[in-house]
Amino acid sequence: MKTAISTEDGSFAFQDVAEGNCRIEVVSIFYEAYFRDISVTSDVSLGVVTISEKTQNLKEVTITGRRNPITPTDTGTLIEVAGSRLSNQNDVLSILNYAPSISTASGLKIFGSDDILLILDGKELHLSKDKLEQFLSKIPVKSIQTIEVIDRADVSFDTSKSGVIKINTLQKDGWTGSLSQNVFYKKRIGYSDDADLFYANDDFRIFGTFYHSRGKTFSESTENQLLKSQNIAYNSTTEASLKRKENSFMLEADYYLNENSDLSFLYVYDYDVDANHDRDIHTDVLKNKHFDHLLTYKRLFDQTSKDHSFSLNFNSELDTLGSNVKIALDFMNKKYINPVWEEETHHQMPIIKEKREQNSHSNSFVYVFNTSWNKKFSNKQQISLGTRLSLVDNKDYFEHLDIINNQKIRNTRFSNDFFLKEYIFAVYSSYNFPLGAKSNITLEVRSEYNYNDFTNTMERFNNHSTQWMLNGQYNTKLWGNNFYISAVKRFNRVNYYSFNPTYIKDTPTSAYSGNKDLKPIDVYQLQTGYKIGGVNLALVYRYYEHNVLYRPNNINGVVTTRPENVGYRNEFYAFASTFQKFTDWWELNLKLTGGHLGFKLPEERFSSLYGEVQLTQNFNLPWDIQMRLDYSYTSDRKFLYTKNYYDHSLNMRLFYPLSKSFKLSAFVNDIFNTSRSESEYDFNNIYQHSFNKFDTRSFGVSLTYDFSKGKEVDDDIRSSGAENEKNRLR
Repeated sequence: MKTAISTEDGSFAFQDVAEGNCRIEVVSIFYEAYFRDISVTSDVSLGVVTISEKTQNLKEVTITGRRNPITPTDTGTLIEVAGSRLSNQNDVLSILNYAPSISTASGLKIFGSDDILLILDGKELHLSKDKLEQFLSKIPVKSIQTIEVIDRADVSFDTSKSGVIKINTLQKDGWTGSLSQNVFYKKRIGYSDDADLFYANDDFRIFGTFYHSRGKTFSESTENQLLKSQNIAYNSTTEASLKRKENSFMLEADYYLNENSDLSFLYVYDYDVDANHDRDIHTDVLKNKHFDHLLTYKRLFDQTSKDHSFSLNFNSELDTLGSNVKIALDFMNKKYINPVWEEETHHQMPIIKEKREQNSHSNSFVYVFNTSWNKKFSNKQQISLGTRLSLVDNKDYFEHLDIINNQKIRNTRFSNDFFLKEYIFAVYSSYNFPLGAKSNITLEVRSEYNYNDFTNTMERFNNHSTQWMLNGQYNTKLWGNNFYISAVKRFNRVNYYSFNPTYIKDTPTSAYSGNKDLKPIDVYQLQTGYKIGGVNLALVYRYYEHNVLYRPNNINGVVTTRPENVGYRNEFYAFASTFQKFTDWWELNLKLTGGHLGFKLPEERFSSLYGEVQLTQNFNLPWDIQMRLDYSYTSDRKFLYTKNYYDHSLNMRLFYPLSKSFKLSAFVNDIFNTSRSESEYDFNNIYQHSFNKFDTRSFGVSLTYDFSKGKEVDDDIRSSGAENEKNRLR
């Protein structure tokens, strides 16, 4: 089915209509419906279409029309998912790849940065970096109305975030939902189920999702370490397996207090378990290049993460221009449990065998209050004021037990707990004003006070800082296309566990400890972008001060890392992307990234070039079958002092609509089993090379059932004037 909106003179056209018989239907709320059957063999002109006016007069009209699903904004890209072919994608990450600023070749990034904030229906989700992609993969694509990617985050967002992903779910009157069953194979069979359900009327809207998954993961890795000062080498091989268990539930409710105000609630529960995580490590220990003895290390543990998140938002529009007041309250509880059993054996004379248990768990509470006032003026000026107050209460418990003669003895050296409370108070202001008919300027400032109070139960510490975020942006039209340039000074706060000074031994040959004196990282960024023809271009330069460097040290034959503020980092990126439709059946989305990465220490300098390619090809085949091929390549590059080697993979997906309600899809990830992780460094008199191979090649099929009862509401055109619509159809 194809749809089109008539122009001011009443004309309309359909592009790329397949040959055959079809029916034309003209519908308006003010006129009787018009039907006409035609046969399409080439271009067809309908001539003058005469329709009869209805006698009933209405004040408002809703128009439905297909639009370009990807459009630029003053701060990034807006992707229309509902009603487009993007709604047939397998997951949210596949849709995000259509945004010029997004890359998924080496983790989810916006213009080279993984400091990303996720907002769902206007509510912030306080997710760590390692959980962001995982959470996105659980959101049903059919539940999404739009996705906005902001690559120039303003001062109203957390200052540690350089980019924002906003997801807005469907707006429909009545019932809407879907059920999906997925089966996949990665050396073992796994499965996942997900379901979503909407209900909305004029007074409220309720949205719920459920996700359930089970599977198994395998990995193999090798690692070579050389402690040059002692001429000791560790050559290790590791085999690991674990059972993946995931459950998540999300409930959202919106209540419309009146036509200008609404109250919104969101609850998210996420349960993630790596069960029966079994790791076997065999290490050859060499001294002076000669074999000394064999070290075996067996580790069996479970990792359980349970997150509860609550958000309550109040939003009120103050005038017809879109001025508003927003108040948000957020609460989150993160629980992590990690019981570990270890056995370490040194195969030498005499044989030394050690057994240990570790009972560690953490409990974090996040409280956030955020309010903002946004005023828009008829001359297109805009002023925003806001404040944010947050408290994060982190509690880490760590108990280390040595098992001697079947007796469990508490090791007081390694059993120190750690508690940290982080207080943040911020105020911010933004001013946007037009500069002529095609240009505008935005000036923003944010001040943030951060106080940390922490203890390892033996000593008590605290630190505090006041930071400023400055942001300026200029937008204009050059030869009909958007051009912008922005400059920002922001900062990244240090992860709380990096303050913990306790010495923690991770394996027989590695350990780490924190640093109570760490400071935030200062980030200075300059960014510009323009579109030439069908190619999106962007340049980004970032400069970092007070970098947090995890410096490895040789302490009695154990490689121990400790963070410290040191060095300067420079990153320069050039981005180019294009979407091309060659024929009715072949579309191509290509992204190219090039860059230079540099890191300077007082005694040493590191630098490298960087390249990345992402190529997506869509083929629209007979019987409405869609096939997608995704290829990604990442070159060798250095991050700080570590060199990461190139990686590449090829994925394929097929989509076939069995009926209007049932959809079938199949996929193969990493077809040629080429994806892996390889890195090395030679720093601080320590050399290390590691190679990791996970079971990334997988096969799967998915069956989805969609159902709907009601009419869709398009907020963008809900207030179209009735008289204008009548004039357009005359």
